[in-house]
Amino acid sequence: MNLVNMEKYKNSLFGNIKNKLSNWLELDGGQTIPAKEIFRFLHSVKGTAGTLQLCGLTAITEQLLDGIDEDSERVWNRTELRNFLFELIEHTSKVIMHTLLSNDKQGHILAPQAFHEENEG
Repeated sequence: MNLVNMEKYKNSLFGNIKNKLSNWLELDGGQTIPAKEIFRFLHSVKGTAGTLQLCGLTAITEQLLDGIDEDSERVWNRTELRNFLFELIEHTSKVIMHTLLSNDKQGHILAPQAFHEENEG
């Protein structure tokens, strides 16, 4: 996979994470999210992050997966989910912000430094 395609996949992954988190965190106060759905989302993110060699994101999702049971019948409200996913939210926000600030004059997203730093550790 060439560098341009890798950056497209990375940008797509972080965009998908942002969209899912936004959808969940904008739910009405009484709405809930099943633990199984959260587990599947985290598992998918972990696998994709691993494939794209995003070590920081992989580590965050591994830690989060340790805190949720795939077979749980639990449902999470917006506040519980925000607290549980805080590190993922923070990481995603930083990467997206850095990407937006790294746009070139033609409006293309350049390879954000956060992606490269993440691969180092």
